[in-house]
Amino acid sequence: MGTGYLLANILTDIKPVLDKLFLVTGTDFTCYRPSTIRRRINRRVAATGSSSLQSYANNLDSLPGEYNLLLSSLTIKYTMFFRDPWVYSILESYLKKIIGPARSAPVTIWSAACSTGEEAYSLAALLYSLTGAGHPGARVAGTDIDPEAIKYASYGSYAKVMPSSIPQTPWSKYFIDRPNAIEPWQILRHMVEFMPMDLLSKSAPFLLANIFPGGCDVIFCRNVLIYMNREAQARVLSLCADMLRPNGLLVLGTGETVPKPSALALEMINPKARIFRKITKREALPCSADSLLKSSSY
Repeated sequence: MGTGYLLANILTDIKPVLDKLFLVTGTDFTCYRPSTIRRRINRRVAATGSSSLQSYANNLDSLPGEYNLLLSSLTIKYTMFFRDPWVYSILESYLKKIIGPARSAPVTIWSAACSTGEEAYSLAALLYSLTGAGHPGARVAGTDIDPEAIKYASYGSYAKVMPSSIPQTPWSKYFIDRPNAIEPWQILRHMVEFMPMDLLSKSAPFLLANIFPGGCDVIFCRNVLIYMNREAQARVLSLCADMLRPNGLLVLGTGETVPKPSALALEMINPKARIFRKITKREALPCSADSLLKSSSY
């Protein structure tokens, strides 16, 4: 019995739940890895005292607030300030070249799947350290599929879970270390904008075009693709490539890659940090996502 058969069975089992969730929230989780989604649904089955997955699916409509709780449970919220600080150090060197001494246009960074916002504020701190008040248009946009995570991020205050909840980096000075919370400087909060968005929704390209009319200089899309199936990975990579300005940077997680960078006019410039650069205007392809799927190694 192959892995494909087992995954298909898992998807069949959880599809009634996912179908109902899609009807209520508009979010499609069938593109995510079935085994991960099944484990998270099982937690909600147990939390609601349901006798089985089928019973949970049948009673979803009568469980107060359960759709929001289920949506929140299915999203990945593992994040932190300056996760992998060495990646930020490498990114800093490339950002210096992008900004340059003569740069007058605003510098824009998109933190895709930003969860509760630590990554977005970390990027804002890095950007502020390089631009200061000289680039008042410098901005970071953080998006996430979970509206509750976005609300938390917008609040901008993070309860401490240990004596120091922020790594010691050159950019940590832009955060206020209070007795019980970590808070970004006010200037960082002004630089960052948060909004809910599903990377796989049909509306995502239009929303991003409104947020970044001129495209992005940097896109952070780290540790997102690993939870998606190949088709969804290809769609997200194509979306990111479309949003990048010429010479813009795409930063993925260390366990992620672009199967065929040239199909998206990308080149890997730092294999260790998984940083790709937009090299030229993308050639017109019949379906860029399809070309990625054919060469995907995920």
